[in-house]
Amino acid sequence: MRREAWGFAAGSVLFIVAAYTHTMAVIGTVATNLVYLCGSALFTWAAIEQLRLDGRRVPHRGSTPGNLADWWAAATRLLGGVLFNVSILGSLIASLTDIDAGDVVWTSAPWGSAAYVAAATLALVAVSKREQLWDPRARTPATTWLTMLGSLSFAAASVIDYALPPGEQRPLAGGIAAATMTGAVAFIAATLASHASEAAQRRDERPEQKRKAADGPHDGRLSSG
Repeated sequence: MRREAWGFAAGSVLFIVAAYTHTMAVIGTVATNLVYLCGSALFTWAAIEQLRLDGRRVPHRGSTPGNLADWWAAATRLLGGVLFNVSILGSLIASLTDIDAGDVVWTSAPWGSAAYVAAATLALVAVSKREQLWDPRARTPATTWLTMLGSLSFAAASVIDYALPPGEQRPLAGGIAAATMTGAVAFIAATLASHASEAAQRRDERPEQKRKAADGPHDGRLSSG
């Protein structure tokens, strides 16, 4: 499995832990924000790996529409990761230095979420043109749609949080946490789907490899007897 998939999955696990309703009560606001920051850092590292792999050739005049969408999907997801990091870091610093913000835990940032949705949309364009990608197996419809679900869930959490005044967030805190956790679960499911797809491809390739090995090398000449 490509390395970035594990980064997204590990980051998602940390997001689930941080978003869980009782986490803040157990470890405190600062530690909860720190868990979010570590999860976001893993998402960012995974996005860097994805861009490095998808971007072996930076878009140029001869790039196909599929490769253009693939590269820009990875670049936009990296931008989203950076925006998440900045937002979480702001919440962490506030919880450390501002008495009034001492009980404020980070929730999904609108700009980071928007970048993730845009990246998922570009990824859907790329997967519709898989035959044009430098690695046609790099994206599958299942993993791409699960990534879109995760991105939309993060966006839903940010919309709920952003639309309400600070004093009115608590009644819907459960909804914000549920949307965040749903997004994280979707990214984990995308990782599992990617692993299952690669395993199926290896199984399909094995009989062909065995057949070629059984045939052995030959130069097409008849023996003289």
